[in-house]
Amino acid sequence: MFSVTLMPSDNNSRLCTNLRSTLSENIYDYFDESSVQFWESNEEQIIFINKANQEAQWGVTINADNRVVLEEFLNNIQSPVPLELLEA
Repeated sequence: MFSVTLMPSDNNSRLCTNLRSTLSENIYDYFDESSVQFWESNEEQIIFINKANQEAQWGVTINADNRVVLEEFLNNIQSPVPLELLEA
């Protein structure tokens, strides 16, 4: 199993309904819905050790069985907001 997390480059970015819908359409072209988890952090839950290094408030975690499909998705992803990749 291969797992990656995509988070917005801009930590102030919000996951609105339209953005989630757009990202879902792109992601579900490659992966089953059960392999994808959108998550949001409640601002009270985030611990700011250094205000300059704020954490993202949302992200998408993808668990894939096929590395080739995952790499193809990452090479072709289209997103209205810039995303950063974290590999697990």
